[in-house]
Amino acid sequence: MDFKLIYARTASGEDAMRERTRIAERNMRMVLTLIDGKATVADLCAKTGNSTLAEKALRELERGGFIETRVAKDVLMAQSRDLEQEIKTAAQERTSEFSTFGDKYGAVTGQPATWPAPRPGMLERLKAMLDKFELGAGRRGIKPIRRGAGRASRKWAKRGLLAVFALLVLAALTAVFFPYNRYLPEVETALARASGLPAKVGEVSVGVYPKPGLLLADIRLGSEADGKAIRVAGLRILPDIGSLLEPKKHIRQIELSGVTLPAEAVAGFFRVFDALAQPSSPVGVRRVTLEKTDVGLRGLGFSDLGGEVKLAPDGRFDALLLVSADRGLRLEARPQGDGLDIALEGTGWRPAPGSPIFFDSLAVKGRLDGSVFSIKSMTLRVFDGRVHGLATLRAGTRPEMDGEISFERINAKRFGEALGVGPQFEGEIAGTMKFSASAASWTDILSVLQADGEFNIGRGSMNGFDFAEAARRGPASPVRGGATRFEQVQGKFRLAPENWRFHPLMIGSGLMQSGGQMTVGKDLRLSGEMEVQMRGTANQIQAPVSLGGTLAAPVLQAGKR
Repeated sequence: MDFKLIYARTASGEDAMRERTRIAERNMRMVLTLIDGKATVADLCAKTGNSTLAEKALRELERGGFIETRVAKDVLMAQSRDLEQEIKTAAQERTSEFSTFGDKYGAVTGQPATWPAPRPGMLERLKAMLDKFELGAGRRGIKPIRRGAGRASRKWAKRGLLAVFALLVLAALTAVFFPYNRYLPEVETALARASGLPAKVGEVSVGVYPKPGLLLADIRLGSEADGKAIRVAGLRILPDIGSLLEPKKHIRQIELSGVTLPAEAVAGFFRVFDALAQPSSPVGVRRVTLEKTDVGLRGLGFSDLGGEVKLAPDGRFDALLLVSADRGLRLEARPQGDGLDIALEGTGWRPAPGSPIFFDSLAVKGRLDGSVFSIKSMTLRVFDGRVHGLATLRAGTRPEMDGEISFERINAKRFGEALGVGPQFEGEIAGTMKFSASAASWTDILSVLQADGEFNIGRGSMNGFDFAEAARRGPASPVRGGATRFEQVQGKFRLAPENWRFHPLMIGSGLMQSGGQMTVGKDLRLSGEMEVQMRGTANQIQAPVSLGGTLAAPVLQAGKR
């Protein structure tokens, strides 16, 4: 910046001085205040004590139209005054010449006229003045226009553009119709060597929309006979064009779509990127993205995920990051030894559309070793309560699982509705449970679940169960409907494929106390017996009450069956 320049505020700058909010930057406001139309740039730098700050502020203010150079403004005004004076002088000379025309050119004396050289016209004089006053780097002269040469140059330019366009079209057609499939064996061999798994590729081609790149379709890694094959519907390779002529080619992005990723084959999938990261590899990869990805453990998993393969600075596989389409679930897998550390986080997530189970939040951490997923810690917020625990999932010939959990403040009504047993029970459930199961598939695993535990329900009601009325009526009249409100229900339970058994079962409801056992069959039919005791001021009632009917419509009758 020229330190001799003098700046003055424009009308916009004066407005900014009055309206302080127009310039939010503090340094710019300070420099604008110092500008008075007299101080040079060197003066302003000295006043601020920081030349870098002052120069930066001056550039920003000039760019915003708040200031202008005083020198340029004065020069233009001087040019305007000089031009105006020359016009007046020329007009006076023309008037004087016209008044003495006869004397000068022989009209009176009769002598032959001697015509002077014509004076420059107004346009020529104006051009000469503009050539004199140079602001900045100077002004180049105007070259004469040669129309014939211009037409010739435009013609050659047009021919050149057509030639370039023809070459581009030819290159595009060659790229599209080139028989890439002849190289399928080499591509499959390279994939098998990198992953350590059998590889098969359906087709190789080139695509130009929406991004130009090499396309691979119907890729399979691994054996499909045992259900552990990785499938990729489409893979697009976007190379760095500038590296195609270099010894090592660089791929700026690989896009995978329609990926089926069995948990047992994840390690083989990521070995491909580790192989490409080797110094001897002729190809380097910078970014890998996935969409429409299914991750599963023999049918148990998550679908329609999207994300990326995070690569370390040296190109090796660092992590797999996936999120669900609704952004409610996030999965992260990182290599650790021969396995993967898995972390699942979710907020407002439903396992499947229309599922009655809705997780307010979930956090699961574990380890995947081949077909075994060990959950080291699990925290679920569901049914207004919280569940903690650990578990092990094995995806062998028959899926298996076992583990133990503790639960607290579970909404009994919401929990019963989700299980399909109805809203008969109200209150907050707490307890512990150990479980195990083995089935032909994960979809059948809950139907064969076996578990043992104990529970406690505080301050609620058992709708449809009126134990007090059944004890008062006696064995002659069964009771349907009604309710029993309680302060506490507690006991132990055993869940088996054929029934759910609660024994012992204790109910505390004010003056009424009951103890016994209850069984719920697969068809939700009830059986069992409770010993009901009612304590009053005048008398006491004690009677056995049998349970029948279904869980949705219980039938209570005093007496033993």
